[in-house]
Amino acid sequence: MRTRSRYLPIILGILMLAVPPLLAQDVAKLKSRVITELERYYDTPFKITVKDPGRVTIDGTVLSYWDKLNVFAIVSRVVGVREILNLLEVNTDLVADDVIKANITSALQLNNVILEPEKIQVGVDRGLVILRGTVSFRREAEGAEDIAAWQSGVKSVDNQITVLPPKQAMSDENLLAILRETIERFFPFEKNTVQVQIKQGQVTLTGSTANLWARHEVEKEVRRIQGVREVDNKLTVFHAS
Repeated sequence: MRTRSRYLPIILGILMLAVPPLLAQDVAKLKSRVITELERYYDTPFKITVKDPGRVTIDGTVLSYWDKLNVFAIVSRVVGVREILNLLEVNTDLVADDVIKANITSALQLNNVILEPEKIQVGVDRGLVILRGTVSFRREAEGAEDIAAWQSGVKSVDNQITVLPPKQAMSDENLLAILRETIERFFPFEKNTVQVQIKQGQVTLTGSTANLWARHEVEKEVRRIQGVREVDNKLTVFHAS
């Protein structure tokens, strides 16, 4: 066994000398694929470094934190990429923290992705945004991060939003808040005339709507909300005297 072991380093050395040309070729191809894919979306060239096996480093500047996330997403879809080191710097406008916070808070309230934006707290420290709070669905947490990432002055986003467990997210209390928010957002003329009750996922709509179309649309929107099991539509159509 000792005699064999003396030759093992020599054998390994020969193998190592034979491997680099093949690896270099693979690395060059992967780098080319990454650059080609990025050029489909960005005119600004990035410095791309690739090491085997599939480790990609991205360096350069982008105009927003959203672009930094987007570049990562683009590269991650390239076949052969196994690991990404994102060194991109965000070259955004200098904006006061309180202005960034106000802009993000306003954008969260105006979007159609997040059902209860008031449950998300926004903190900003020298361009670093920290999102806290609770949402019912993963898409809401991701949507909140995207909204924050778009804002001018944002250099980074720390998303600490908690996605509620299904049972808690689908509680009658949580669903009732979502239902009321939905009606207020999509049916402003009915927000004061439509009442909602819910028990174990079964929704009862009472009150009145301005017309027959609104009566049907309110029920349709309510049925679309995940967690609603059944809808008893007792709405009446308002008739002006």
